[in-house]
Amino acid sequence: MRPRVLVVEDDDDIRSVMAEALEAEGYEVAGARDGAEAQRRARECRPDLILLDLMMPGMDGWAFRAWQRADAALCDVPVVIVSATPPADSAGLDAVAHLQKSFTLEDLFREVLLRARGGEAGRVPFPDLERDPAGPRPGAGARPAADARTSS
Repeated sequence: MRPRVLVVEDDDDIRSVMAEALEAEGYEVAGARDGAEAQRRARECRPDLILLDLMMPGMDGWAFRAWQRADAALCDVPVVIVSATPPADSAGLDAVAHLQKSFTLEDLFREVLLRARGGEAGRVPFPDLERDPAGPRPGAGARPAADARTSS
C-alpha cells in the first residue's frame, strides 16, 4: 500500500502542484481546501502525513490542528506545517516540521520522506534523497522549485 498524504491548502494552484508532484513520486494524495474539508478527508483516508497550511478561510490550520490533536483516531498522524507564516507562529502546534512558503519541491520531498509513517518498507524512495539524507547535491537530479508563493 502506498503512503497517504493529506494536503490541506486553500490555494488551488499550490495544492495541485504539491499533489501532482507527490503522486508522481508514488504517494497517494488527498486534498482539502480548508480545515473542515480536511476533517472529512482525514477520517476517510487515514493519512500517514498531513501537510497543513495555517491561514485558510473558514476553519484555519490552527483550529484543524486542535481538532486533530483531540481526535483519538488521528492524533498520532504527523503534521508538517506548510505556510507563509514564520515558524514561530506554529511553535505550539506540535508539528514535526515547518516549511515556510516559498519552498522547493526538494524541500517538500525531504520532509515527506522523513516524516511519513510506515517504516522503511512503507516509504517510497526518492533516489537523490535516499543516498544523502541531507538532500541532493547541487545539480544532481534537482527538481524545479515549486511556485508556492502566496500570502495564505
